Amino acid sequence: ASPVCVPTVPVANATITPGPLSHQVHTGDPLTLRCSVQVGSAPVTFTWLHNGQELAQGPVLELGHVDVGHSGTYQCMATNELGQDGHRVFRALSPELALEVTPGSPRVTAARKPQDRTPPEEGAVLDPHVVGTERAGVRLVLEVLVWPLLEGDTVTLRCRGWQNMSVTQMQFYHENEEVSRSPNRTELSLSPLQLKNSGQYRCRGWLKTGESWQWQQSAPVNVTVHVPMANATITPDPLSHQVHTGDPVTLHCSVQVGSAPVTFTWLHNGQEVAQGPVLELGDPMWDIVQSPTVAAGVVGSLLFLALLMGIIVAFYWWHRRDARKHQK
Repeated sequence: ASPVCVPTVPVANATITPGPLSHQVHTGDPLTLRCSVQVGSAPVTFTWLHNGQELAQGPVLELGHVDVGHSGTYQCMATNELGQDGHRVFRALSPELALEVTPGSPRVTAARKPQDRTPPEEGAVLDPHVVGTERAGVRLVLEVLVWPLLEGDTVTLRCRGWQNMSVTQMQFYHENEEVSRSPNRTELSLSPLQLKNSGQYRCRGWLKTGESWQWQQSAPVNVTVHVPMANATITPDPLSHQVHTGDPVTLHCSVQVGSAPVTFTWLHNGQEVAQGPVLELGDPMWDIVQSPTVAAGVVGSLLFLALLMGIIVAFYWWHRRDARKHQK
């Protein structure tokens, strides 16, 4: 069977599921958060963040009996390491889960989840898109939902006032060029996504602080659009389908389209044999003989040839000896 190259799968689409599923809990109730990913080659590690600070490790976070101190935003970050020696690290950050606990009327509010979508192609390059955060002196926040963005997808950027302050006359900018302006709308929808949509986005608007209005600009948020990987092919070197014993053979694996980085895994008869886009076979006969089944066949053939040569030599000496007797 011909070797097959199979790209590995980075983590994608991390989500948090609260237990119980109800969006409302009461002070003192137990609360468990579970993190999962839609796709991703094992092993996958999970890190929990509370208000942006690392809190715990593992796919399950047991909050115990919630109180006011548990209020804040929770996110989980899924990570896997791919490639030879794990030299490529991929991360996926979940949407925020906001937990607000107040005496008498505690509640849990989950951030909007992205629309249902099919899993990305294996090997698709995935990038963690973080939600915009407040910086010193800035009270306008630009958010983008957290998932890997591929060509053809839809993504919505939302501009909001810090702590839900009122905003109006919203403007959206892509690489310092205005792309949208509206007196009331606070969202910018990009659909279908194209590579040209990649880059930095900002929003500007009038923000109400107390009794006055202030002109504010958000911190930039990076949007990266990737090309799904497709059409992996193998090219032999030399190009001839026939090689002679002792000839070196090199196999090259490539994809027709796909954003870098892409990792490659080589399979021989279904078993992983190497990593990387190039597979050097060296001496083909030696590679074949290394197979236990083929090696046993080669040894059997050699024993048969040795036995046959022994019979021929014995027959030759017997024939000479018989000829000498007749001469006498």
